[in-house]
Amino acid sequence: MAILTATADLIYREIHSGGGKRVMARPVSDPVVVDELLEKALSTELMTGNDWDALSCGLVVAKGRAIKPHIPAVTDRLLRELLISDGQGWINRNEAAHRLLRNRAFAPDLIAVCAAVVSDPTNQVFNEPMTILEAAGGRLAARHVINAIVRPINEQARQAAWWTAAEKVTRGHFSPADRAILTREAAALLTQERLVPARMAAADLLRRTPHIETSLRRALAPAIARDELVHSVYTSGRTSRQHQPLVDRITRMIAACVPDHQPGDDLMLSWLVEEALLHPHFSRRVIAARMLAATPYRRSAGRVITAELRTPVSRADVVLASHLVQSLTAVGDHLGREAVQELILDPTVAAPVRDAAIWSVAHVPSDTRMPTAFWNDLCGMIATPAGAGNARAVAYAAGIARQQGVLRRIKDDSRLAAPARIAAYWWLNHPRHIQPSSI
Repeated sequence: MAILTATADLIYREIHSGGGKRVMARPVSDPVVVDELLEKALSTELMTGNDWDALSCGLVVAKGRAIKPHIPAVTDRLLRELLISDGQGWINRNEAAHRLLRNRAFAPDLIAVCAAVVSDPTNQVFNEPMTILEAAGGRLAARHVINAIVRPINEQARQAAWWTAAEKVTRGHFSPADRAILTREAAALLTQERLVPARMAAADLLRRTPHIETSLRRALAPAIARDELVHSVYTSGRTSRQHQPLVDRITRMIAACVPDHQPGDDLMLSWLVEEALLHPHFSRRVIAARMLAATPYRRSAGRVITAELRTPVSRADVVLASHLVQSLTAVGDHLGREAVQELILDPTVAAPVRDAAIWSVAHVPSDTRMPTAFWNDLCGMIATPAGAGNARAVAYAAGIARQQGVLRRIKDDSRLAAPARIAAYWWLNHPRHIQPSSI
């Protein structure tokens, strides 16, 4: 039931993402319970995802000035738990954050704590705070996103900022001056930095931006035409139209595996699969996969996508394989996790696919823990020159999987570069009550 309620919250806020302060109505919370949960959040007691769900529902309708002094502490703890949470706990905290964002009393502090996190050079998680800034209207949030593009602290922050900026253009959050800055930055990225991962989001931002100067469009034409991926995103908003038959086949196979399935097209299923596999933005793919996971198709979707990921053709397609892996974080199971682990350890797999797999593996649902031998292999990988670039991703996977021993091993390994050891230290250094609460 919890996943259905959280998914309903998600769908409702996406419908109203263009503006307004509405959130989905919930039963009125008992003020006594809300007060108890607020005291709990302000203490070092553990907070569950359900606690945050109930507290946020109560706070957005609460009246009176007594809550105001506690807002910074509440928003700070909520975001810090969100950064390191997973599964249903992550879903509850994510929706709680977006619920508070729609409340004018909480929005400024939530935006401020997100801005502080994305500008912190030691921070290891950028997608969650950037997604909150994506939904936040107003000049302040827009400025923070632009700053992360113009003066990024690392490539991970820059990538997340480009995804956010493209969505904010559609939501109408940028001024004409902002859009001029972003179009210039996108043009420079597409014409000068061919291998940067943010190219997909930059191309989509240009596609969504109205009234781009004719001279700039002409200057961009050669760069767009010579890059098949960028051209597809720029012209269609999809990473590839050549994959549509594959998406249709996957959709039919998912539907056919569901008991009592009736012949005929399920248009919502088709849209969710296409969105999860072909949308250029990580956040949109995650939303689609999460919605798919809340349907009766979840188990069959996980099995079909896992089987597709094992085929040589799909494994060889860098973008498609990466998106298949990421979709398993919502619909996968122990078989999906095993497939992702195999990708990581396969020396023939393309580096970008391995990178996506490492960032995703700990999020793939499974009742079993990943074996010690797998973690040993990862630690050995990042100690080599070829694998050093995956160190932050390995630390992330260990952090989400609560592998404290692996994190200490990374932190104390003098052979590793500073970014790897800093990443491990960040995961180990959360307050004692934050780590267990985030589960």
